[in-house]
This record gives sequence, C-alpha cells and structure tokens, in this order.
Amino acid sequence: AVDAGIAREELAALEKSSDELVRKAAAALQTLLEDLAKAHADAATAEVNNEQRFHQLEQDTVAARCEVEGLTKLKEEAVKSRDVIAAEREKLRAEVAECQQKLSEQSTELRKMGMQLEEVKRDKEELTRVQDRRVQ
Repeated sequence: AVDAGIAREELAALEKSSDELVRKAAAALQTLLEDLAKAHADAATAEVNNEQRFHQLEQDTVAARCEVEGLTKLKEEAVKSRDVIAAEREKLRAEVAECQQKLSEQSTELRKMGMQLEEVKRDKEELTRVQDRRVQ
C-alpha cells in the first residue's frame, strides 16, 4: 500500500510533466495500475466465490452420503422384512399343507364311517326282515 501510494505520487508528478511522451506513458501506466488493481479485486472475488462453491459442494456431498446411508438402511430393512415375510409365508404354506393332509385323512375316515353306517343300516334292515319273517 505504501509502495502503491509512492508510485501514484510519482505517477501524478509524471502526468504533469511538460514532455508529452512522458505524460502518455504515465497515463498508460495509470491505466495498467487500475487494470491490475481491478484484476486483483476480481481474483479475490473469484477466490471467495470458489471457496463458497467448494464449501457448498462439500455440504452437498455430505448430504448425498447421508441420503445414500439412509437409503441403504431402508433397503436393508426392506430386505429383512421381505425375508421375514417369505419365512412366514413358507410357514403358513406348511401349515396349510398340514391342514389339507388332516382334512384329507378326516374325509377318508368319514367315508369309511359312512360305509360302516350303510353296512350297519343294511344289517339292521336284514335283521328286521329276518325277525319279520320269524314273526310271520
């Protein structure tokens, strides 16, 4: 800042010179100094903007990682639930198959009992006929 102040004072003195070439050189140098100052300011602004973008990208990356972790946990829970449901379904299928087997066995038993009942009815009818013949 001190060097710039000295340079500006010297430049101001040169701009007042009687030599036109020196005045033009001083004016050109003044323009270059202004352009350099603007370039420094632009660079500083760009650096701040880049830092802000970098931090935003870091935050976005952390958020994305958290989201992926959350989705991964949800997927793991869904897979566990699916496995539990599949095991439960298989258990229920086994129970249904067992019930169907019992039902089939009971149906067979009922048919046997029905046939025995028919046989008993026939025997009773036969006995009744035999007794009726004896009475006659």
